[in-house]
Amino acid sequence: WEEELQAAKEVPLVEVDWLDEHEKEFERVFPNWVRFGKSIDLRHEFPDDLKEHPVEQKLETLDLMKLDVGRLYVPLENDREKYGFLPVMARGSAASIGALPAESFCERCISAGNLVMNKGNTLLPDADVDMMVILRMNRDFMKLMRRLYPELSGSSADSDIFSHQPINVDE
Repeated sequence: WEEELQAAKEVPLVEVDWLDEHEKEFERVFPNWVRFGKSIDLRHEFPDDLKEHPVEQKLETLDLMKLDVGRLYVPLENDREKYGFLPVMARGSAASIGALPAESFCERCISAGNLVMNKGNTLLPDADVDMMVILRMNRDFMKLMRRLYPELSGSSADSDIFSHQPINVDE
């Protein structure tokens, strides 16, 4: 085991600048991707989904969110020379957009919940704990708003509100 480790240490490392390589690929394929996007007639491709929108009405972003544009990208995935990984990334983006923030939000909630829940707060109703967790997660924002708008928070601008709170939201 030690001999293998020593042999691995003696192998010279080859420096590869992956970022430059990917930037070059992006610069090469992105103009093709833009041309493809401009060539799509969404009303023709999705007549059933867009039938309630008159032709003269401009499509807004929210109108496009419900469209299954992934099916348009599948044929492009085989043309890596022209489009790179952009079709694959675009087709998978709906899953990542929903999954990653949801996961990080849950982790933030659990972390804030651990900070908020102490011996004095264990008998609170669920709704109160939920409110305390969200307030804790937005602590800096709440401090800013209380400093900027003391008349709305019922405190003076130079008082430390969080030192008078009965709940553990500032630790």
